[in-house]
Amino acid sequence: MSKYVRSFFNRKEKATATVAGAIEIVVCLQRERCYFHSGHNVTLGQWENGVVVNHPRAVVINEEIQKKVTEFEHILIAMQVNKDDMTIAQFKTYLSADGGNRRNFMAWFRERINNRPHLTEAQLKKLVRMREESTDAVMNKYLDFFLFQTFTGMAYSDAKSFDYEQHVVSIGGKDYIDGHRIKTGNEFVTPILPITRKILERNNFNMEITSNQKYNQFLKGIGLALGCSFPLTTHIARHTFGTMSLSAGISIESIAKMMGHASIASTQIYAQVTDNKISEDMDRLIRKYQKEKVKEEAI
Repeated sequence: MSKYVRSFFNRKEKATATVAGAIEIVVCLQRERCYFHSGHNVTLGQWENGVVVNHPRAVVINEEIQKKVTEFEHILIAMQVNKDDMTIAQFKTYLSADGGNRRNFMAWFRERINNRPHLTEAQLKKLVRMREESTDAVMNKYLDFFLFQTFTGMAYSDAKSFDYEQHVVSIGGKDYIDGHRIKTGNEFVTPILPITRKILERNNFNMEITSNQKYNQFLKGIGLALGCSFPLTTHIARHTFGTMSLSAGISIESIAKMMGHASIASTQIYAQVTDNKISEDMDRLIRKYQKEKVKEEAI
């Protein structure tokens, strides 16, 4: 299947040495092309080998164009994960404001929330289902690595250096990952859950990512497919583990040990996230009660 995103200059052949022509982003899907204006125009002498040159804002313009190309590539990843029709019409639903559950990608990418973002239970289930249904070998590697992080709470550098023979120990008939965080040197001990073992088995107990850059780019597309209100990064896996563990009733002390926190204070932020969730749920309950009360009084 032919699919790509590239920058394209002077498609209408209007540019001259003194007249500026448009720089566009072309998206190709199954021999169907669509051009999006980048917001920049340059003359013939200001475009060379696919980049802007001899322009006072050349560096900034090239960065902005590359950013848009990358964002469009993330959308293609999200479409593939969602098993969408790989068509230009479908691509545009990710850009439109009325694209159903597909949010405007630029807004999605720039959004930030005050507390540490994490995947919801529904999003995590969807992610597991994505992996179960995927037949793409490269995609499966990235999905499994992220899920491995999510169900162990391991940071990227720790997960990347994971060695089954060296780091797995048996305690009371159960297997645990026993290691030290590369970033801080703090010891962590986390149980190998059934789903973690399943991930390890289908990867021959060797969790490996060849490129951190490609992994992060892949995660942006996955986040869009999941409908995240924040950019999906490797850190989200660790935050999800902490929040998920606390919601399951595991003590803060145990979570701190599993995540290799130097103090309980680092772990308490997940309690704040859970408290915020409870507060939001209560607000919704109160609003629902007030609406029902108004209806009863009207009767």
